[in-house]
Amino acid sequence: MCFRQKGHESEDPVDFFQRRIKYLPFLFEEQGDGPMMVARVLRTQPSAWAKDVSHLTCATLADLQSLAEHNAKVLISSWNDARKLKLLSDPKPVDTQRHAH
Repeated sequence: MCFRQKGHESEDPVDFFQRRIKYLPFLFEEQGDGPMMVARVLRTQPSAWAKDVSHLTCATLADLQSLAEHNAKVLISSWNDARKLKLLSDPKPVDTQRHAH
């Protein structure tokens, strides 16, 4: 599960975390709240968010959702910046069909 994956292209950070929280009962028997559950939700968050969002900065799922709501623009911006950097740093594949002549 990824942020803004196919079918969720316009989701915001709160939507992403709520989607993760929704699926936790299917993945883990243990339920509840606290740093362990927050860490589980954060497993697939964009790496660009790790400096701002962690089980240390959000002790509960409510804290996580509040942080995501209040920092949505910053999180989306850092995700976009990381995506752009990745696109710039990835070598472009050579089209061997066009260069075969």
